[in-house]
Amino acid sequence: ATRLRKIIDARNGVLEKAEEDLGCTGVVMCLEKNSPDLGDLLHSLMYVGGTITTLPFAPNPAYILVGLDV
Repeated sequence: ATRLRKIIDARNGVLEKAEEDLGCTGVVMCLEKNSPDLGDLLHSLMYVGGTITTLPFAPNPAYILVGLDV
């Protein structure tokens, strides 16, 4: 599998665990801005309803926070 495919599979696993095992209603993923796959990963997260957020977290300029409802 490609690197991006592995990242997408990991994303799906996190969302599934959050919803089914932990009973979460949302997840915030912290993504490094200097990641070589950031553009593709952001695109895939936006495709499934992700939104870039900062609240209620203190922003760190090295990261992008993406919130998702599960």
